[in-house]
Amino acid sequence: LQQISNLLYIQHDSIYASAVRAMAASHGKNTDHYEVIATTGNIADIMAQSDNHEIPEEIKQGFDKALAERKSVQINNAFFGYFVTKQGNEHLLYVCPGNNLSQLELHLLEIYSNNVAIALENRNLHQEIEATQRELIYRLGEAVEKRSKETGGHVQRVALISELLARKYGLDDIQATNIKLASPLHDIGKIAIPDRILNKPGALEPAEWETMKTHAHVGYEMLNSSNKPLLELAATIAREHHENWDGSGYPNGLCGESIQIAGRITALADVFDALGSRRCYKEPWSLQQIEQEIRKLSGSKFDPKLVDILLRDLDEFAAFRRLHPD
Repeated sequence: LQQISNLLYIQHDSIYASAVRAMAASHGKNTDHYEVIATTGNIADIMAQSDNHEIPEEIKQGFDKALAERKSVQINNAFFGYFVTKQGNEHLLYVCPGNNLSQLELHLLEIYSNNVAIALENRNLHQEIEATQRELIYRLGEAVEKRSKETGGHVQRVALISELLARKYGLDDIQATNIKLASPLHDIGKIAIPDRILNKPGALEPAEWETMKTHAHVGYEMLNSSNKPLLELAATIAREHHENWDGSGYPNGLCGESIQIAGRITALADVFDALGSRRCYKEPWSLQQIEQEIRKLSGSKFDPKLVDILLRDLDEFAAFRRLHPD
């Protein structure tokens, strides 16, 4: 918006907005309003001082006219552009250059606004696709959880605990968010485990335990064929969240930092939450019991640095169970 203002020597305020059409339930009248996307000049300060951060009335009236006529209009020296995308989304542009715009300048504004509308639509579509992927990952994780008759909030809590561990470990926002989004699929391979083993109330026989351990590799194989970064990360987590710091884990006996950080983080988050949850083979542990067990396993099962982070802020991590109970 600033670039087009500079190009046309527009020194005054400008607004780019999208229209949100609505219908008043009681009167059957349009109650359209506008979502401001960008501004230049002092208009943002003026809007901030209004009661509801509203667009000034004279500008809103111009938008209303353009929206009603479904075309760009000029009122005095102000230009109110109207643009509709292929998806039917309506966008509006207000500029007030202080003098009448030439046909060339109007044409440039039309081109600019149409391009911005297309770019915004592409961005929104991309965000919707990503949101759908995130939702599907959670749903898949929950489906596995329900099949193994585990507690309802485990997947969500593991995701939140993993994200917080990642941030406190020093990973950046993107890395921490991706671990949060991918970790719900850590046990996806359990869909290949027979119910008689998955839900057995007592200890597993050696042969049954060997079958149970295959879920890590199965989960990896299920997800690894994707070229999507989030699912590739989920594949790594599925494969490595049962590896132990001292090399005694499975499926590949990795140790130390040869286990990727996402796997080490999810391993700790998974056990921390599972110990406090009811399972077919155990009752939930107290927070004190969990703390003692995690401390005992530091340096053998878990990355000691991650354990230090969790125990240092134990109450903060434990709060996720209160916020998202079973």
